[in-house]
Amino acid sequence: MRTIVAVVVFLSCGLLATAVSAQPGPEPLLFGWEDTVVPVADLSPEQQAAFRQAWNIELNLNVGFAYRRAFIFREGFSLWNWHGRHVLYDGDNVAEIAPNDLATLIGPAQVAALRPPLAYRLPAGLTTIIVLVLIGVTAIYFVPTPGKKMRRLLQDAKYIQALEIYAATLPKPDEESTLELRKLALSTALDFLVTEKSVPRNEAETNLKLILALQEEQQSKLLRHQALLHEEAGDWNEALDLYEEAAELRELWDAKDFAFLQKCIARVERKQATSE
Repeated sequence: MRTIVAVVVFLSCGLLATAVSAQPGPEPLLFGWEDTVVPVADLSPEQQAAFRQAWNIELNLNVGFAYRRAFIFREGFSLWNWHGRHVLYDGDNVAEIAPNDLATLIGPAQVAALRPPLAYRLPAGLTTIIVLVLIGVTAIYFVPTPGKKMRRLLQDAKYIQALEIYAATLPKPDEESTLELRKLALSTALDFLVTEKSVPRNEAETNLKLILALQEEQQSKLLRHQALLHEEAGDWNEALDLYEEAAELRELWDAKDFAFLQKCIARVERKQATSE
């Protein structure tokens, strides 16, 4: 399973690198796989002489750790390493040797002391990706989102009272609501938190606006969905009323969303005029 996951990750990254490298730029991304050898132990002159005599060669061999690595972005940024084993090498000359033969030539104790290098056990690319994922998960878990903060504030009695004051100060459902009236309701609820509950003004304003903006956004989305259904059914008056209510809920918080809903209202008005 780990191998399958590694292959999927590598192929995905490879496709990404191919797409990016196809774009014009000074330095295309690298990706691929290669064999590499890392030095792990220097042999004594006597041991090197024994190898030359045993194998009838002129090389000054030392012990290295050879493995294959898949990389992306640059050659040292390994995503996955495999086929690791100890070998003998001299520069670019690499000789495979069985563990038993290596133990016979340099001694079991020295072979037992050999360890795979850290770069093999912890590929730089894979380690970086894991660390970034952990940082992201930690940030998501510990950094409060607006929704989490709103739910926490709604458990606070003073903010529940402030919301009740805000709702009571707004015009009744059958009365006309304006931006100034909504600002007045917000100011009244804010003054309650500051004067009656001794909440610092900046804190009270930030928290109250967060709660109201999220709540009224949800209400607006529900209203515009209902408005769209009536618009599609040709119920123009009902659609207009619902779009206008949805727009009123967004005017205080989001100018772009309010402008979008105004366009929806204008669209329905055109359809209504055309149908008459």
